[in-house]
Amino acid sequence: MASSRKVIILQSSARPDGDTALVCDRVCRGLSADVVTLCQYTVNPYTYDHRHRDDDFLSLIDTLLKYDTIVLATPIYWYSMSAQLKAFIDRLTDLLQIYKSQGRALRGKSMMAISVGQVTTTPPHFFTPFQLTADYLGMEYLGDTHIDYQGLKDDTYSKNVLHTLQEMTNNIST
Repeated sequence: MASSRKVIILQSSARPDGDTALVCDRVCRGLSADVVTLCQYTVNPYTYDHRHRDDDFLSLIDTLLKYDTIVLATPIYWYSMSAQLKAFIDRLTDLLQIYKSQGRALRGKSMMAISVGQVTTTPPHFFTPFQLTADYLGMEYLGDTHIDYQGLKDDTYSKNVLHTLQEMTNNIST
């Protein structure tokens, strides 16, 4: 089913061809979605004096703003999102302080989150930063899902994961 919304997935694994990338590929099969691999960009940490204006953050934001729905996909590293995604989310502060027009342009867009790991569930409150970030930026939070990538080797589990991803795809399409 092709989505009527323009969807982009921000794949934030340190490995551009790892498990998270494979899950993103499966999500894209059900959507007409694009994928941006965050580790292929330079996004420096947030600083109060905004000294990292020459990295790729702003051009990446300009790319994301062309879409209706932004899906943040991350592996679980040490019970949390990837360092790459955390740096990106921290840099959203720049959109509140110096790039305000791009920050305001996020209002009304949608966000979802996907976590990928070799555990069956996410740590408690794993998705809370995603929900609160969407809310703070005036974005609609469409939900989240966790994929136990280890389980994809089991045919029954794989079918359940594909069903979950299809439901997620339907969520985005509406």
